[in-house]
Amino acid sequence: KGQASYLSTADGRPEGRDIGWTYPQPLDDALRVSDHVAFWNERTDIRIDGALQQRPVTPWSTPAEQASADAERLEFG
Repeated sequence: KGQASYLSTADGRPEGRDIGWTYPQPLDDALRVSDHVAFWNERTDIRIDGALQQRPVTPWSTPAEQASADAERLEFG
């Protein structure tokens, strides 16, 4: 897709570091992602109809989250 640019929260807290990414100059075959921002589900609070969703535990979760997760929440081997 190209060279990603990572986004963090303005307050500088560690948990807000690199929570999203974008491709400012995507490669030709990825032009459809231009001007879009993607967020890590593992690092972002998501609410659906007002209900806070549980964050998945994946290889991109913090090591502490991976170590403390229930086995049924792990989304990787």
